[in-house]
Amino acid sequence: MNIKPKDKCGFALGIVGEIKATCASFKKSIRIVHEKSSNNPAYAAVRQIGPNNLDLMEALAKGAWRSVVLNADVDGAKSA
Repeated sequence: MNIKPKDKCGFALGIVGEIKATCASFKKSIRIVHEKSSNNPAYAAVRQIGPNNLDLMEALAKGAWRSVVLNADVDGAKSA
């Protein structure tokens, strides 16, 4: 897959320790694995989180993954 990033595309910043602590409070023992590829060297995956638990997803969105950065906001970023 070849994605051309636009200004409205972005990425979420997750804080590993907070992600693990939040998941632990929901009795989930997770692994966070760096799974880089040639077209996405920064990719990380959360493993063993289980089926979607809306309360857990909301807690992660309000806490450890609350920071979202749009491509347009990155210094030196160019629109495709």
